[in-house]
Amino acid sequence: MKEVPYQKIFNKAVERVILSSLIFQPEFIEDYISEIDEDDFYFPFHRDLFSAMVKLVNSKKIVTEELLKEELEKEGKFQEEEFLNILLEEPVTKLEYYIKELKNKSTKRKFLLLAKEIENAILEQDLDSSELIDFVESQVYKIGQNNTIKDFKNSDEAVELTKEYIEKMKNRENKSITGVDTGFFALNKMTTGFNPGDLVIIAARPAMGKTAFSLNIVYHSLKQGNGVAFFSLEMPVEQLMLRLFSIDSLIELQKLRTGDLSDAEWQMLYQSMEKFRNYKLFIDDDSGININQLKTKLRKLKSKNPEIGLAVIDYIQIMGSTGSKDRQAEVSEISRGLKLLARELNIPILALSQLNRSLEARTNKRPIMSDIRESGCLAGDTLIFNTRENRYVRLDTIVKNRDTLLPFPTYGMDENRNIREFNIINGFFSGVKFVYLLSTSSHQIKATIEHKFYTSTGWKELGDIQIGEEIAIFEDGKVAWEKVVSIDEVGNMETFDLTIEEVHNFIANGIVAHNSIEQDADIILFVYRDDVYKLKAEKEKEKEAKAQGKKYIPQIEEKSEEVAEIIIGKQRNGPTGVVKLNFIKYQTRFVDITDSFSGIDEEIQTSTKINIDGDMVDIPPI
Repeated sequence: MKEVPYQKIFNKAVERVILSSLIFQPEFIEDYISEIDEDDFYFPFHRDLFSAMVKLVNSKKIVTEELLKEELEKEGKFQEEEFLNILLEEPVTKLEYYIKELKNKSTKRKFLLLAKEIENAILEQDLDSSELIDFVESQVYKIGQNNTIKDFKNSDEAVELTKEYIEKMKNRENKSITGVDTGFFALNKMTTGFNPGDLVIIAARPAMGKTAFSLNIVYHSLKQGNGVAFFSLEMPVEQLMLRLFSIDSLIELQKLRTGDLSDAEWQMLYQSMEKFRNYKLFIDDDSGININQLKTKLRKLKSKNPEIGLAVIDYIQIMGSTGSKDRQAEVSEISRGLKLLARELNIPILALSQLNRSLEARTNKRPIMSDIRESGCLAGDTLIFNTRENRYVRLDTIVKNRDTLLPFPTYGMDENRNIREFNIINGFFSGVKFVYLLSTSSHQIKATIEHKFYTSTGWKELGDIQIGEEIAIFEDGKVAWEKVVSIDEVGNMETFDLTIEEVHNFIANGIVAHNSIEQDADIILFVYRDDVYKLKAEKEKEKEAKAQGKKYIPQIEEKSEEVAEIIIGKQRNGPTGVVKLNFIKYQTRFVDITDSFSGIDEEIQTSTKINIDGDMVDIPPI
């Protein structure tokens, strides 16, 4: 790379003028503090001086030469000669030109740094082209948004940011909603809305209404003036819009599908259409989109339309990934990518997920957290190594004492198959389940049939692993391989799972074991309608009676309105529990059950627990 002429990437005179003007006119600092960052200054002393100014302002102190000198001397950063040069610079009252020039030079330096990082990514990290494109797009977006990449925020910055957040909430007149309004009173009360940076998983079996529920949230968000991006991998744009028109106009969906409308209904439909013409709704119905393409599209859309406040993906399991990873690794990559994208764009992302049919074998078919942990569960006597204390801890001990034991570091495998330390940040009881004993020549582990282990051909469920197949183990600080010698039935045991920061696996009994997509989510909502299963059972009885030539009198009739349960299975920063809504089937519309929530108050934050098929589920006192 050619040597860069220094005058192209900094301007010392401009930096001095800005600092001099702010020292002699400290009332300007608050006006410009949001436009300038300390890293916009090229010279270290200039950065330190600006940082000291900001610190004084945040501490409600007057910015003076004496206090600045005292602050810098305290940190051993004071340079008297340069400080005098800045004070000798003539201050100006209009800083716009100088700040524009400062930002121009700063942006050029960031692109130079990015060019070096790209070179390193190609030559040293050997990223493939799709990963490289995603990396470059992400960094360019951050530069374009004037986001400064920092390794850490020190405690002073963290305290100040938190103070600003609390003051911002106070100025909202203590409203309970701090994020995107869901449109549902009780759900808002429990979640405070969906907050910027949140990944929200909405999971259900087919026909439960997860798409309809997400569209109801979209509709409420649009009405509040937010822009919404909807990625529909399953349904074409026309079908989505028909559902939204039905929600808004109250016209039955089937009538909209057939066009069989009265004059009054046509008028109502036209009114809905006019409303939606003015909403900031963006729909992508490319069914073949992969995670990197989605990131690219959403970054561009957000850059052009800053009012975008919510994104929805319907649904995770049919989204493509990159490369030739096995499906479990792909789903993990997608969920992790969506969480990082939510943080990058500072918006909540709703990702819909379809649960597998195994839950339908239970008597109580309400979804529980173990249903979304696709990798299964491990027995409580599984040993996990605490690298900080250099000792093994039983899995059930970790879960039962998680408030005092967690977080702690343990070993996991990164994407390059290197063993590294990662933090365990949570643990879960997954219920009493039938487990099997998997044995290699020197390791054993008890797991459910669907738990995944890393084999020579990728992640595989225990039920798909063959005797003689090689699985990954931890040996002498790296990944090694051993053949499976037996898989034997054990019986019913208490089972557990862990949440590991950054990766989706951990070393258990010396074996590389997978965990689930749920760890990336901030909130997990399950949509459940009991009437769906009741009606299904009724139809099966009727079919069986007809096959036997018997007359059958239906005991249950299909309802136009049903009670739907929105089960909050996980919430990183709030309570779990159940919210009941009315589902108006023919309009695919969810509405509050007003009578159920009369007198609701702050006590909703306290919840009780019930046992559902071995999972302890929190139920709020609604």
